Amino acid sequence: MRNFSGKTALITGASSGIGAEFARALANVGSHLVLVARRRDRLDVLKKELEKSYDIRVQVIAADLSTIKGCKDLISLVHQEKFSIDILINNAGFGYEGNFVNQNFERLSEMIGLNVMSLTLLTKHFGGLMAKRQSGYILLTSSIGGFTPCPRMAVYDATKAYVLLLGEALNNEFKENNVVVTTLCPGATQTEFFDVSGQTLNALVKMTLMSPKGVAMKSLKGLSRGKSVIIPGLLNKLTVLGLRLLPRPLMASVARRVMF
Repeated sequence: MRNFSGKTALITGASSGIGAEFARALANVGSHLVLVARRRDRLDVLKKELEKSYDIRVQVIAADLSTIKGCKDLISLVHQEKFSIDILINNAGFGYEGNFVNQNFERLSEMIGLNVMSLTLLTKHFGGLMAKRQSGYILLTSSIGGFTPCPRMAVYDATKAYVLLLGEALNNEFKENNVVVTTLCPGATQTEFFDVSGQTLNALVKMTLMSPKGVAMKSLKGLSRGKSVIIPGLLNKLTVLGLRLLPRPLMASVARRVMF
């Protein structure tokens, strides 16, 4: 990851979990950081930690990226402060578990806004600037859920399938501009995801739990090498392989049994 030294990375969802570990890993190799999340207090604590430990610049921006307005405000502030973004880590997102007809539509709309619309807008905007400079790195956070339909996580997995397909296509499109686009597809990770989504972990899912630090490190190594898709963890790789071998009509039924 030495090629990230001296570059500036914008990380969304940076206040905890994988996002915070992305920040620590990039700081360790000498990247300057723009940290974005809703919780300013957590960002300030992380900023102090990183600036104390590393000779880098850290800027924090509190923003709600679940709305297009919040996303556009972030873009405006980045340009106002004259930050040149070399690495975009599109990590912000959340899940929402439950029977589709009983889920709150406003919450679903917020999730789609964050997982899909804002990710797309940030990727298009900063990716366009990178393409003009003929240099840059973009990481999109999807999920192994993006490979299969899963009842009770139907909309969430649909948003992650969008991210996966978008990332694979853009990896090809941006090659002519010398911009790397990598899609991260983690499995269950020890973060606040399950508290927010309301999903209860079963014994099988607990077996696959990975640390956010491990996920972040594997992701950044893959990004630095120009990989298109990263699935951290052997069990997660085997899960995706097994899903691909299943007849499609069986996927939803199997996914439900595995996850719930």
